[in-house]
Amino acid sequence: MAGPYYVRSTDGDDGDTGLTWALAKATLAGALAVAAAGETIYVSQAHAETQASTMTLTIAGTTSAPVYIICANDAAEPPTALATTATVTTTGAYTINFTGFAYIYGITFSAGTGGTSCNLVVGSAVAAQGFYFDSCSLRNGTTSAVSTMYLGNSASTSNKDQRIEFNNCSFQFGHVGQKLQPRNAIVVMKNISFILGSAPTTLFLPILGNSVDVTVSGSDLSNLGSTNLVDQSITAPGTVRFQNCKLGFGAVIATGTNPGWGGVRVLLDNCDSADTNYRLAHHKYQGVVTSAINCFLTAAYSMKMVSTTSSLFVSPLVSPPIAKWNAITGSSKTATVEIIGTSSLNDDEIWLEIEYLSMSGFPLSSFANDKLAWFGTPAAQTASTAAWTEDLVNQTAQKLVVTFTPQEAGYVIGRVHLAKPSTTIYVDPFLTIG
Repeated sequence: MAGPYYVRSTDGDDGDTGLTWALAKATLAGALAVAAAGETIYVSQAHAETQASTMTLTIAGTTSAPVYIICANDAAEPPTALATTATVTTTGAYTINFTGFAYIYGITFSAGTGGTSCNLVVGSAVAAQGFYFDSCSLRNGTTSAVSTMYLGNSASTSNKDQRIEFNNCSFQFGHVGQKLQPRNAIVVMKNISFILGSAPTTLFLPILGNSVDVTVSGSDLSNLGSTNLVDQSITAPGTVRFQNCKLGFGAVIATGTNPGWGGVRVLLDNCDSADTNYRLAHHKYQGVVTSAINCFLTAAYSMKMVSTTSSLFVSPLVSPPIAKWNAITGSSKTATVEIIGTSSLNDDEIWLEIEYLSMSGFPLSSFANDKLAWFGTPAAQTASTAAWTEDLVNQTAQKLVVTFTPQEAGYVIGRVHLAKPSTTIYVDPFLTIG
């Protein structure tokens, strides 16, 4: 028996074949029980499924042949128009679990009702799995503080090939204690939003020992208000990125003390609650890099680097990359970045590292820097006469200069390394090549 299969709660029956609207399955699980890898399930725009027990949606898709689950208008067979009004709900303390490989369009999934804890789990099985949710809504329907949306699987297994993507999707929470918990999966969120309900105290809370790889881009997070976006105090390796997003007023980028070199990095680029198109905030174990408008040189802002007590020569706070195109090859060049701080810094405390194309005929890069060599004697970085605009006092301007010989045209990428603990410096976000 081959699909497509049809699902409609108003008149469907899981005992029917599901091969037409007239013989539609009553539940999504009923259709999934017969749909093979690569097949399509059409869910009626009138579908409103409710289940008073745990719902496990086991999907027979594979990496090369996911199952396609599409909300569509049931006026035609096969459908000719998409819809976004189908709902799948569990009541009481009952979780919704997804496992397998699927593309899902236009369905609202709501886990639980009342005040008892239950979860919504995307990627609940041990096996490799992947999901693409398009124009869907995921909701914690309970008012329990510990109900959670889990993204990925935390089982102890070597098979953790998981990717979960959300495009044009919305999320809703029923209590400020609820949250998103990524675990051992690549999570990509584009153009997501949050329905008014309870804005969580913390949006992303990693899980002890579970890797984190989350990217949120082009998304309106303003309904979250002053939510803490990420708790980085959990011992878990990985990165949570926010790119080109609208934030809620007073949003806190990261909370908690990062536990070590491999702790969760929170990287925010060009995100704000106001009309600011350059804001950055990178939170790492070694310190924080943010945009600053009270001290600048070439642009209307600088990168403010504040190291923690844990910044070291072998584990410094590293700035975001600063790129400059270079078309001249075969001759010695100098790359320069201007900095300013409260005192002169030595080459074992701060330096510039550049990456450049160093082999003619191949896109092979090399690295060069102006940091202290092993067994060398620390020396002050070069003094600068650059005229910074700043409201600070007793500042010392310096410049970081690296000599290199490019052999191919391409981008030269610079990164400032701050190894001195408990230090604040401002970095001009421009690289000059002379």
